[in-house]
Amino acid sequence: MSDGPTAALDVLHVTNWYAGAWESGGVARYSYEVTRRLAASHDVTVFTTDAFRTDTPTERPTDVDGVETYYFRNASTWLAENLLIPTPYELLATLWRRIDDFDVVHIHEHRSPTAAAVARAARRAGVPYLIQPHGSLPSDTGRRRLNQLFDHIVGDRILQDAAGYLALHETEAEQLAAHPSMRTTAVEIVGNGFAPPTETDPESAADFRAATGIDPDAPTALYVGRLAERKGVDELVRAADHRPDYEFLVIGPDHGLGDELVTLAADRDNVHILGFVPENRKLAAYRHADAFVLPTRTGEGLPTAVLEALYYGCPVVATPEANVGFLTDYGVGRIVRGDATAFAAAVETVVESETAATRPVIEQEFSWDGIVADLEAVYADVIE
Repeated sequence: MSDGPTAALDVLHVTNWYAGAWESGGVARYSYEVTRRLAASHDVTVFTTDAFRTDTPTERPTDVDGVETYYFRNASTWLAENLLIPTPYELLATLWRRIDDFDVVHIHEHRSPTAAAVARAARRAGVPYLIQPHGSLPSDTGRRRLNQLFDHIVGDRILQDAAGYLALHETEAEQLAAHPSMRTTAVEIVGNGFAPPTETDPESAADFRAATGIDPDAPTALYVGRLAERKGVDELVRAADHRPDYEFLVIGPDHGLGDELVTLAADRDNVHILGFVPENRKLAAYRHADAFVLPTRTGEGLPTAVLEALYYGCPVVATPEANVGFLTDYGVGRIVRGDATAFAAAVETVVESETAATRPVIEQEFSWDGIVADLEAVYADVIE
């Protein structure tokens, strides 16, 4: 997509979750990785919230790897961190003061008060803005009734007035093109990327096994992500009944399903619900696991956890809703539509089968530098 160098721009990225808010999901990582690379050639500003970042100054911009970043305080930390509903009440004053400074605005996820305020300000100032849903476009992603109400009040207008749209994959591009609020079917596909993590304090295999209580000799199936109903993690726990000789490890912050998972796991000795863990333990889990499972029930973007698992050599089992069809293209996993029985069978298959090398797929196909070049080309087209 990229046609060469782009003139320096003033770019505003709007995301409810940013650097340090890794518990919130993949959007924080995506927005962080692209903005810090864009900042090498452009003036980049980020408007975000202080969710999961209580140690961050909110009364002034902060430099985050060369990116001018505003962490606006949420009126309700509980809403932001438990229901993922941001309430950045200090945003408006800075927004109206700064909006004319930007050539283009890039909004990550459109269903939030943050996105609504920025879209309205950009529209009134004549600044073009782009929408990137990150898998959140269907109204049944998450809280259906609340999503539908938001869309009726303001969400459809946000989409309608956008100057362009960014999709992570072909399925999301088709969803955008078919949306009734779209003024154009022109959607650019700019995928997710991956950068090898920097392990400053790696956890040894022995320490990992001691901390988690897993059987070191048993094959291990791993899930990393939010503990939410739409992620289908409960089916993975039930899959443990069909493979009592396997260990099932679940890692991630609680987003409403944590207590239910703990109850389900209570009678299953081969299931371990760890919740949110430090980065070094998460990476140790990838190194130890024999398979990664993403049993999601509703549409995903392009999950970072899948890319992380492949980087560490884990073949992946996922549902069609995960939108990771490239797994079968490269022979590094299986796509399964089904229940706990199907997941258990698929895990056994990828563990016992000869799987193609997974790391080269990540290194060749998911370069952040290539993604940033594509974004620069989109920005230039929107401004022209």
